[in-house]
Amino acid sequence: MITSSEIARSVYGAWRLARLDANGMRYFDGTEGAFWRSFFAAALVLPAYVVLVGQGETWRGDEIGPGRLFAIEAISYVISWTAFPLAAFYVVTLMDRGGRYFAYIAAYNWAQVIEISFLLLLSFIGHLFGADGLAPTLSYLVLGVIMLYEWFIARSALNVNGFNAFGLVVIGFVIMFFLHSLSTVLMHAGA
Repeated sequence: MITSSEIARSVYGAWRLARLDANGMRYFDGTEGAFWRSFFAAALVLPAYVVLVGQGETWRGDEIGPGRLFAIEAISYVISWTAFPLAAFYVVTLMDRGGRYFAYIAAYNWAQVIEISFLLLLSFIGHLFGADGLAPTLSYLVLGVIMLYEWFIARSALNVNGFNAFGLVVIGFVIMFFLHSLSTVLMHAGA
């Protein structure tokens, strides 16, 4: 069972990593138990995820029905939290960094709390100020910031060179792009 102090410590470690402070890794336990408990972050960010999906995808509910929308988004959410850790396991093992895998995924999972909080804040600011014209530019900027953050986590947690860390980031984004594309296809298949 996860404790509130472990949650606070882990989110703080993720915040330190977001500030490009490699010492943030000290806040993550490299054990298998901490690895599994880090998936609690999925429950923490779920409300923000629902808000973000609701803001960007409400038209789909009218076209395909709320039940199907919920099912597709729920399945996509679960897969998104499991696909990258599974792929990373094999890649990290190939890099001969298997002993650092648990700490890496723990840091990666808790980083999602920081990332989605940032995305929710930007979405709120965008809606508040009607920054729809800036949306494409802002999206690319946000994507770049998130990629840098995840690159730094991979590099710090695994003690690998920048190229290998970038490879892990690319794998993560390819998985997310594939899941988003598949969800979009499933949404439109029923319309």
